[in-house]
Amino acid sequence: MKEKFNSLRDKFPEISTLLRPPTTDSTLLAKAKSLDLPSDYYDIYSMFDGEEDDSNGVFGLHKLLPLSESLAKQITDKDELKDIPNKYQYDLFVPVFKTPGRQMIGYAKHGDEWDFAEYDIWLSKHQEESVNGFLHVFFDKLEKDGYTTEDGINGLIDIDEM
Repeated sequence: MKEKFNSLRDKFPEISTLLRPPTTDSTLLAKAKSLDLPSDYYDIYSMFDGEEDDSNGVFGLHKLLPLSESLAKQITDKDELKDIPNKYQYDLFVPVFKTPGRQMIGYAKHGDEWDFAEYDIWLSKHQEESVNGFLHVFFDKLEKDGYTTEDGINGLIDIDEM
């Protein structure tokens, strides 16, 4: 995965500087480990502690949250954890990415299982199945020059969404 992030640095050096170095806060790391999330959650946070405050989102306007914010923004309210279209109930949502709007993407727990999910008005499974899947799609598009920058936006913009 590190070589993929090197390609980001090579193509968009100014954008790659928005990624913060990993946290060394042992209390925070222990709290994250206690959730027993999928391993790719810990993998991304072992490389980066989110993005700088002024970032609009390195990953196609999806901003990697700092670990402290990911843990602080957990959703536990059962009313907010319903997948309404599929009539499915989750127990916990731990965000990993957020958009400039209110949408968050992360892991939703039901029983002992985790789904990669999207939270907006309600919770639903994301089209990608994991953080690694989300990053794989991002880096594939990056290799095909599928992102650009624009004055006033501190992040990468998906060309297909312009």
